Amino acid sequence: NTISSRILIWSLLLFLALNIVYPSRTLNSIQDLKDFPVHPLSTSQLRLLYWLASQINHIDNNNIMTFNFDPTRGDYGSHYYKNIERVLPPLLNNIGNYYTLGNLNMKNALDLPEYVTKEFLISTHIAEKLKNNRQRLILHAIWNHTTMFITVDQVYLTQHYPPNWGRGSEYDPDNTYRITPNLLREIQTFQTLSATDIQNQYGIQIGPTNQIEDPLQRLALFFKIFKNLKTSYSKCYSNTKQRRRRSESKEECDDLKMKLEVKTTCKGTARISWDDIPKRHLNPDVFVVLYQNKDSEIQLDYTKIIEASGNFNTNAALNHGLQVRLHKSKTNWGTKTPGEIWRGLEFHDTNREIPVGIRGYDASLQLYVKDGKASARLYVRNSFTNWMDVFKSSWVGFYSNGNTGTSTCYTWQWAVYFSKETRSDIPEYDVYVYQSSMAISPGVHARFILWRKAGEKARTSDWEIQRPANINVNINGYDASLQLFVREGYACARLYIKKSFSDWKSKFYYSWVGFYSDENKANTKYDKNMWQWTIKFSKEIPSDIPDYDAYVYQSSLAMSPGVQARFILDHNEMARTLPWEIQRPADSKSPVDINGYDALLQLFVKDNKASARLYIKKSFSDWKSKFYNSWVGFYSDENKANTKYDANMWQWTIKFSKEIPSDIPDYDAYVYQFGRTMSPGVQARFLLSDNIEKARTLPWKN
Repeated sequence: NTISSRILIWSLLLFLALNIVYPSRTLNSIQDLKDFPVHPLSTSQLRLLYWLASQINHIDNNNIMTFNFDPTRGDYGSHYYKNIERVLPPLLNNIGNYYTLGNLNMKNALDLPEYVTKEFLISTHIAEKLKNNRQRLILHAIWNHTTMFITVDQVYLTQHYPPNWGRGSEYDPDNTYRITPNLLREIQTFQTLSATDIQNQYGIQIGPTNQIEDPLQRLALFFKIFKNLKTSYSKCYSNTKQRRRRSESKEECDDLKMKLEVKTTCKGTARISWDDIPKRHLNPDVFVVLYQNKDSEIQLDYTKIIEASGNFNTNAALNHGLQVRLHKSKTNWGTKTPGEIWRGLEFHDTNREIPVGIRGYDASLQLYVKDGKASARLYVRNSFTNWMDVFKSSWVGFYSNGNTGTSTCYTWQWAVYFSKETRSDIPEYDVYVYQSSMAISPGVHARFILWRKAGEKARTSDWEIQRPANINVNINGYDASLQLFVREGYACARLYIKKSFSDWKSKFYYSWVGFYSDENKANTKYDKNMWQWTIKFSKEIPSDIPDYDAYVYQSSLAMSPGVQARFILDHNEMARTLPWEIQRPADSKSPVDINGYDALLQLFVKDNKASARLYIKKSFSDWKSKFYNSWVGFYSDENKANTKYDANMWQWTIKFSKEIPSDIPDYDAYVYQFGRTMSPGVQARFLLSDNIEKARTLPWKN
């Protein structure tokens, strides 16, 4: 009986293995998408494909893809997929893993563009939300420890069974398709085609204009490729003149184009912004109301609106989840009854920016906001086990201006002092966070500095600012300009070419851009191999300057003081940037945070004497009891142990003298002047009882 049972079990397993149906349909072109006989793709699936195509970084000759994001890091809500249902082929030799994305309930999913998330987020009925959140992309991703890049060799499009089928979160094999790199490449090409090319290749009548400047209009044209596909985008953003059969269609489009957003003020508080409010909604009883989040009825602030567009600065601290809603009248607040007209999208704490890689290391940096304060996340891959040793002297600085030097940060913190954040959604990474004392505001960004080694290794985007961070120089005699900028610590060049300068490639055929570590070097003495033909620059989409196309090149030269880019045409210099001045060694003039407390430590000089200043947040009212056994010590060598401070160079913090007035709002300042003369290398450290170090300044530099 035992043998018979085993035979029966193995026969059953063999039968199941032979009858597993992996994706039998492969989608290789846009034409394949049009030719669906039974299961046409939904608009939600098409939006995900359209977005994924926009994220392609490179496809090599073996159809191995790299994207502008890391699915193993949780970017855009991606997470590990076990393939329990066996919808996809089993992985051979355990190489790589499957990762799924598209679940709009996941953390970080709000980083996806608005055209992917909007219909889900503004849905008020559960059934409608479930319908708009069934679609998924699955990527087979492999981490290359040598190149430190994620490569993808398989892409699938799938969806969950309908909720009323009782199949839970299983994927439907009849709606699972293999997506080829060729299809993604074709969609990406569509995103850059001119209006004339779209009309010629796809037979779409665009209308009287040949300009496609609105991204949503281009997406609407993509949907128009598929006959009989009814979407709000093709209906509302198409440029063709179509007679609307019902007045409701116009009202629906007007509502869809409304914008209710949460922005930031210069003080780290929420700014309500509204735009394109339809005239039928404008009356004396209409308000915009700021709510704590989409599921909350807690109102934080409000204002009456008169114009179709406007802004209102609130006193609410900027936080994840804030939402603006349009209401008919004040009396209807607190309910989801007819008093509510429309909802904006939730505010996301990262401003829809994914982490930037720390060049050369299995780690990345992200700027986010918490309680109105600029904050940073460090993502460290689990395999980077000695990161604390490698980053022992590295730090993250917060800056208000992209053109300032490293030493002009508002505040900073050692990387090893970041606090670990519990994250179960990205098992391949550990996450460490730090909340600074700097109020978030437009232009704020964070930089990762590898102290005493290679300078800046990562820089986040400027908060809420989408414009060139550096000054362009004109290329003499042409409708073009050159810009030097830094990306992940490396010197880069950007060419802006006016769109009317259509024959620029023939004019610039023998032109090149070189990088120089010294502005006094001759044009032929660029740094070793640090140059590139301009016609080989990569097109940047979209360009941040209207009427100009942008082309970029990233060199392998670490950015440092004095680096310069020059544009050379037929051996003649036509443009040179100013020397870069961003990698000056940091000094100790900026306060450093005392880890775990609303307090800062600053090293300064007074009457040529080494001195220390403590900034204590006014709300930290019991600081003297918390710091009763704490002290500040001075060290002439940063490598000394905490107990080896210079002779008699220490003081209890509660004996510091109050300084009036304080130069930081909401903080009291306490100072102490030591007896020794300030000299290069001197450092101050803050220690709690039992010699637990909570802060140290950078060594002093004159």
